[in-house]
Amino acid sequence: MNSTKVAIIGAGSIDFGPGMIADVLANPEFRGSTLSLVDIDGEKVALMKALALRMNEEWGTGVTVEAATDRRQALPEAEFVLVAVERERMKRWTMDWKIPLKHGLRQPFSENGGPGGFAHAARNIALVTGICEDMRELCPEAWFFNFTNPVPRVALAAWKYGGVKAAGFCHQIWMGFEFVKQLLGIPEEDVDINAAGLNHFTWMLDVRRKSTGKDLYPALRRKLKSWPAEWELLTRDVFEALGVFPVPGDPHLCEYLPWVCDPQSKPWERYNLNPPSFVHSRKQIDTIH
Repeated sequence: MNSTKVAIIGAGSIDFGPGMIADVLANPEFRGSTLSLVDIDGEKVALMKALALRMNEEWGTGVTVEAATDRRQALPEAEFVLVAVERERMKRWTMDWKIPLKHGLRQPFSENGGPGGFAHAARNIALVTGICEDMRELCPEAWFFNFTNPVPRVALAAWKYGGVKAAGFCHQIWMGFEFVKQLLGIPEEDVDINAAGLNHFTWMLDVRRKSTGKDLYPALRRKLKSWPAEWELLTRDVFEALGVFPVPGDPHLCEYLPWVCDPQSKPWERYNLNPPSFVHSRKQIDTIH
């Protein structure tokens, strides 16, 4: 019997919930453990519990799945606490973009960089410090694994000011596997990527085919020459300039490049970098904690 307990706070998020659940269930170290899902939206967390139970059955992981709307019920005895929380995500993100624009600053994306990223961090750090306070009381030895954006700032706040062991994680590297699949038609299970960087600013240092060990960088360069010109324009320009392929995609990459905000050349027009209300056209989904 595995006594490990993993709590996921913000499990009702349609963006992060399924991926985090899969991360836990697919890890052989967690076979037979307890997975406790938390979200203040009872309907959403019940849906994610049903998904986790189905995964558990299909994969034969033997995990005990719990669900709660109060995180304090889930935290006792937890060894790992995965956190992806947000409040009125799209509404406030749009404000982060529009308010600086009124004062003459046109941000490329406003989620993790610039004044929008600062406001985003301030809001989410306020949420996270409350979680850290409960962790210090109920599971003081647990690790806080942060998936909440801006990941580096929130994880640093949890570690430095929240008084817990903390680390930040991002799934963005999988964009690298997706790019290789799109360009070369090689499935991700046959691709090996050595990468380094920050959250949403990740770089493929080496890309090889697992089955042959062949370096795929030359093939990527050749393919891009004939690829549709509108595909990831900023990523391609940066790749050409630096010789290393960035993998977060244009909307995330742009936030780490100050010149993309230049009001004279207006790079956002060339690279088609639009505000979040246009980028995220699907129905708004808010996970509140």
